[in-house]
Amino acid sequence: MLRVSQEERKRLEEEFVQCAREQFERMFGPDVQEGLRTFTQREDKAMEASSALGRWMIEHHVTGDELAGGAAAEASCPFCGGPSQGGEEEPSTREVECRTGRVSIQRPPRCCGPCRKRFFPSGP
Repeated sequence: MLRVSQEERKRLEEEFVQCAREQFERMFGPDVQEGLRTFTQREDKAMEASSALGRWMIEHHVTGDELAGGAAAEASCPFCGGPSQGGEEEPSTREVECRTGRVSIQRPPRCCGPCRKRFFPSGP
């Protein structure tokens, strides 16, 4: 679950609006109009813009998730089912493929004592 303060929400909103403005310019800017002659070219450009905004929202929403901060203390090992413990390591960045494209997610790794494997809880 995402929990953000009003100040953080306002900062995210401003950052998102800036990202949306950049995507708007990529679609309606005077320099790109020559390359947008066919319907397919226009549709492709619009889909690129919407995917970029979707990736931005997913990355920022997941980064603020409680699990991203290490609240996955109850996660069991996916290899042996044993209990896991949080490592002392910094969160690792993982690339995840989603419907809007590839997004980067930071999650702290968990460790399994019995089988000595590291894993990243998938969370909700």
